Amino acid sequence: MAEKLVTVADIKVFLGITGETEDVALLTYENAASTILETVCNRPFESASRTQTFESVWNQSRGLVLQVRPVTSVTSIVDADDNALTAGYDDDYVINTDEGIITLMGHQKRVVVVYVAGYTTTTLPLDLKQAVIYKVAQLRSASRTDPLSRVRSETQEGVGAISYFSGGTLAQPFGEWQAVVDRYREPTI
Repeated sequence: MAEKLVTVADIKVFLGITGETEDVALLTYENAASTILETVCNRPFESASRTQTFESVWNQSRGLVLQVRPVTSVTSIVDADDNALTAGYDDDYVINTDEGIITLMGHQKRVVVVYVAGYTTTTLPLDLKQAVIYKVAQLRSASRTDPLSRVRSETQEGVGAISYFSGGTLAQPFGEWQAVVDRYREPTI
């Protein structure tokens, strides 16, 4: 298992951990925290090679919007006849790598875009890195807490008693974490 978004070393600095006894657990928490962040934000953040096909791209005046950004590189863009398109204002397309938008200079029926997009552990924005580390801290804390300590009971004489699970820290994310999630969240359609 590899680190997805944040290094174990960064997590250890934030949590004040020295030594290597918790490294495997921290890596597990980091992968879980990164996956939670990607799920809640409705988008992947980890850098990877991706392929996206656009059908009927006639009159795409606003451009082709890639599903993942930022775009690190475009491996290829191929049209319906398997012709490779070239980048540049005097060529077939231009790309805004930060926004992940490709503007075609001509009309195409279909294009297939192969590209690398997302963040690495060194390019992840600081606020996203902090959000992952906060979530790791929550997961680590929850794993050290006896689950039975979150069971609550209430008794009312003459009425009865009830026991329930309070959810603890996992049910309520840090305010800072939620603010970051809101900034990076992709709308669902």
